[in-house]
Amino acid sequence: METLFGQQSLVYNIHALLHLPYYINLYGCIDNFSAFPFESHFSLLKKRIKTSNCTFKQSVNKLLELRSLYPRKSPLSSNFTDRSPNNCCITADGKVVILDQCHQMGYCGHKLRFHENLYTDPYESKVLDIGISKRTPHHVKNVTPVRKCVCIEDGGNFIVIPFVGPKENI
Repeated sequence: METLFGQQSLVYNIHALLHLPYYINLYGCIDNFSAFPFESHFSLLKKRIKTSNCTFKQSVNKLLELRSLYPRKSPLSSNFTDRSPNNCCITADGKVVILDQCHQMGYCGHKLRFHENLYTDPYESKVLDIGISKRTPHHVKNVTPVRKCVCIEDGGNFIVIPFVGPKENI
């Protein structure tokens, strides 16, 4: 790339293409793992990044800043149901729970157990509470969600990705 188009062509998107064959071998067709619906938001975030140093930290800070400008109107607990995609949370004591009952008395569900990292490079995904989990036989009652998660079932395993941000803003 540099030889053909010069140093200025070495940008993040070109670097990301280096990893594309690995993920195609892992997940198959690119449509199986594309984040296309979110890419329009990515450009808005990129415009807010001022330097090439600590881009991840800057991105998180900018997202938190935007969230503070548009606070949620409803409390966290009203954002959950007993159906996917709104049925996964992290509790105050750090348990990941798939909610299967929601009623006025509270939430109930099955606890998930961390099984393995979703990725290990540049660091282990468990640092961010991201990973592949398995359902346990433990049913928990009176669950108090503090963080919402995206939970994707994959052949008996669950890929868990919590939303980013401080507990009170999620």
